[in-house]
Amino acid sequence: MGNAESGCGGGSGEEEDMETESPGFAEDNLASAAIGGGVGGNGGTGSGRNGRGSNNPPATTEGPPSPAVLLEQVKLREAAARVSDSGVTIHESVLSGNEGVLIRWLEDRLTRGEESVNVEQFCEMLESRDAPRNECEEAFGQFDAEGDGAVDIESMLVALKNSNGANLQGELSHVIRQLQACSLTPGFVDIFSKSKDRLGAHASKVLKFLHRNRIPSSAIPFPILEGYNSICTMRSSVVQDFLEFLLQKEKDLDIQYRAELDRDPDIDKVKVVTQCYSTIEASSNVPDIYKMTNGETSSFWQSDGSARSHWIRLKMKPDVVLRRLAIAVASNDHSYMPQLVSVSVGKTRRSLQEIRDIRIPSNVTGYVALLENANITHPYVQINIKRCLSDGCDTRIHGLKTLGYQITKSKEVSVSDASAIWYLSLLTSLVTASMQTNPALGHTVLQSTQKALQHMPPLSLTPSSTEFPKFFSLNILEEVDGFLLRIANCCVSPDAEMTLLAFALARGSVAKILQALSCISEHLQTKYKASSLIVSMASVRLRLLYRNGKPLQLHLQACDVKSKEEKSGPENMLTESSTGDGFLTESGRKKASVILSTEDQSNFQVTQMKIKVRKGAIGAKCGLVFAYVEEDSFDAEKHFKRFKKYDSWNHKDYKEFVQDK
Repeated sequence: MGNAESGCGGGSGEEEDMETESPGFAEDNLASAAIGGGVGGNGGTGSGRNGRGSNNPPATTEGPPSPAVLLEQVKLREAAARVSDSGVTIHESVLSGNEGVLIRWLEDRLTRGEESVNVEQFCEMLESRDAPRNECEEAFGQFDAEGDGAVDIESMLVALKNSNGANLQGELSHVIRQLQACSLTPGFVDIFSKSKDRLGAHASKVLKFLHRNRIPSSAIPFPILEGYNSICTMRSSVVQDFLEFLLQKEKDLDIQYRAELDRDPDIDKVKVVTQCYSTIEASSNVPDIYKMTNGETSSFWQSDGSARSHWIRLKMKPDVVLRRLAIAVASNDHSYMPQLVSVSVGKTRRSLQEIRDIRIPSNVTGYVALLENANITHPYVQINIKRCLSDGCDTRIHGLKTLGYQITKSKEVSVSDASAIWYLSLLTSLVTASMQTNPALGHTVLQSTQKALQHMPPLSLTPSSTEFPKFFSLNILEEVDGFLLRIANCCVSPDAEMTLLAFALARGSVAKILQALSCISEHLQTKYKASSLIVSMASVRLRLLYRNGKPLQLHLQACDVKSKEEKSGPENMLTESSTGDGFLTESGRKKASVILSTEDQSNFQVTQMKIKVRKGAIGAKCGLVFAYVEEDSFDAEKHFKRFKKYDSWNHKDYKEFVQDK
């Protein structure tokens, strides 16, 4: 798995952080290059946007591009060329981004004897590669001559191979081929007939065909208009790049301003850091890790075949909040270029949880933001390269950048804490003194505390809780704990001991929990009203399991039915199949048992399981999942025999089983 400890090694990351007002993060900027200055990739001045610069302080940008840059064609072309070289993102069509996969998918269906493909199959395959549904349908419409939702596979293959993934809408040779394949061409319509039904139907069909294949305005051959259009496009790219530079600078300043604005009284200092990690680990090729942080995007870290998954893990510095994370890629890496990347965070290497997936277009060169305006406080952040372009086996990363801020907490007692502690001390003294003459007062305080704790589930008063009140601090919680302890000593009862235990669970203090349990263990014969607290603990535990659970790396052990074809076996359930067919059983088999296991046969608890089901009658309708431990060596027949009795179950049997158990 990506978050396994094996195969990792320490990397770079021992440089001292720099404290600055507006830290540079983004790659060098066209606008600044056009004016005469540029922000380098590592905080240095550079001549381009690829981060290849010196270690000098960054040059400041004084204003927008000069009129000469926007009006003189020579300077405008130079500035626009810098934008193009720096890797400005251009929207990539679904066809160009998945051309190779589409061709292999169609050829595979053709070898299986299939003659046509419908829109659902086409969209399902592209959606499995994170393509939007509307773009998938639009791409299919370019091949659908009749508009009936079905396309001949051979004609689609010819069109794809001839177009090299380009947009086919309005392309003359493609329209001619579609017209030849369309039912509009053969046959005649008698326009002098008294009945106009066929004429109207034919006219409607012609109109729909023309509408589907209309040429875009940008493809109309008017040289003068094309010249003006290219000039306007270049000007727009130059201005847009400068505006993006200003926006990036504003975000950099916003990090420090927000940190100063939102800080609590316990925070003594906020410092912006451009290197938020202390060490870097990688799935393979550890000696080349430094090439991601040397500021030279011409160099790169490349994974090798020794690891089954490719990842980069950052060990964050203490008290650092990660706001931004980016990696540098290059389109000319081809199959080494990352296409689908995810970011995982966690408290340990083994408890990482994915928080975001990012799809990188194949034409991008430069830095790609993986996290933007984030607030990551976890000690581990991992970048997982899930898929490379053209399903490449290895990957390359040309650069890695982070930006965040570090907080330093004051150890002194703040004014607000001192005021609260003073008030609670007076209250404790007053209540304990009054209980000597009025014992019922102690029970009243306990009842009020129990009502309040009903709304404070376990771990709700820990600093990591999202519900933790801002006015509480460790000093105040210690004072409240002392107050409750003195009340419990004056009112010795099961309710008082349960109150101390509930407050200790809310604080998440192991020492206080053990103290409370130690007091309870001295009265083992006493009955305690703990049902609501146990339910609350179970609810919190389940919620944490869902939040902090990690994906299980399962492996196929056995299956009791054969697959319909060689490429549609049960192993497709665990991988992203290029055909998108998944697991298809042989004809006539409507039930199947599949046994999966972890690689090391370790124990685990399943909290969530998702399966992707095919649409229509061929898709699975119901099933049972069993999780169990087997100590003996694996014997497939023994396992299948164990669950054979469940093959004849219906819904009624299942309901009775649940009720009995």
